[in-house]
Amino acid sequence: MPAHLFEAAAYEAVFDEADEDHDDFISLKDLAKICRKYKYFGPATQLQRVFDRADENKDKKLSYEEYMIAMGLQPRIRPKKQQAEEANPMQIRILKEIFEAFDQDKNGVIDREELAQVFAELGKTYSEKQVQRMIDLVDKDGTGTLDYEEFLQAVLSKHVAE
Repeated sequence: MPAHLFEAAAYEAVFDEADEDHDDFISLKDLAKICRKYKYFGPATQLQRVFDRADENKDKKLSYEEYMIAMGLQPRIRPKKQQAEEANPMQIRILKEIFEAFDQDKNGVIDREELAQVFAELGKTYSEKQVQRMIDLVDKDGTGTLDYEEFLQAVLSKHVAE
């Protein structure tokens, strides 16, 4: 995967994580919260300036498009989100099998080494830091690994075509 695609996907994942109410917008409060989570502790005035500059239509919230442009990236068309509860039983069974294949030591979670091995088998090489960052973007319980529910939610909440 080209680096710029990983970067775009990472920024999209951060936007989705910040958008806790799933309305496809983030507020200044949402932005501040996600910045703190990812270790940005700059002055509130600086964050306000950045937010105001990115908020092109001055509605006091950032759309996905405004956010991606502010990050210096081209927004992609984002089709309908499919949630886990909308998945059919066949999808769930297949995803369970995929999860179990990724979980090579069968401890119920996918760790950095296991995910790196999956990428290596696909011919993709990422640093330990990059792989851990991918996990951290969807790791909701802060364990540094992906359990089945996190994996399922991450896979099914990504944008799929209608």
